[in-house]
Amino acid sequence: MALKVQTTQIDGVKGETNIWDIDATVAIDPANDKIWFTAKNKKSDADSEAVLKYGANVAGLSGITVTDGALGEFRVTSPGIDTILAPRALVYDVKVKIAAASVLQTVASGTLLLAEATNKDAT
Repeated sequence: MALKVQTTQIDGVKGETNIWDIDATVAIDPANDKIWFTAKNKKSDADSEAVLKYGANVAGLSGITVTDGALGEFRVTSPGIDTILAPRALVYDVKVKIAAASVLQTVASGTLLLAEATNKDAT
């Protein structure tokens, strides 16, 4: 089973809830397969130093929801509080572990750009 790696830039806004839809290109079992989203200042940073960390079926992590398991589609939701102090640019990757096949692979990676909100008064 080969998973396709997508290299892309994703964008968000600091201090706002950001939602990123990702396609693993392979079926995902929402009850058993594990998914990680990690964004860091540098790829060489330890996972413990990650600025943003989300997961599905991963102890201590949340924020990822499988939206269509058959198509391998899932959604990463980053609450606004997580990005308020984040730097403008981060590197990220998304890993999926297919439990039935014991396969762990990166399915997406690239740059995450966080813009400042222009309208500061909107409520």
